[in-house]
Amino acid sequence: MLGEPPGAHADPASDQSAYLHDLRNDGVVPDSQATQAALIQLGYTTCKARAHAMTDSEIVASITGGSVAPDKAKWIVIDAGMNLC
Repeated sequence: MLGEPPGAHADPASDQSAYLHDLRNDGVVPDSQATQAALIQLGYTTCKARAHAMTDSEIVASITGGSVAPDKAKWIVIDAGMNLC
């Protein structure tokens, strides 16, 4: 199910907190609870895409658009890989 951790980490809440912290440090500032939830969802979707052998460049390209600028998409992929996947 989307939004659930893939199971590689023992403490999803801690992983999510670290992920959001890293995003803030990288300039991807979640400004509301809804935005934070969407970024967490996008992070786990990134993990699933990696599990299906998508490259980071392919993932960045697929999530870029709408309110996600390419520079922000890059950090979402990097930080998800470090904290959620």
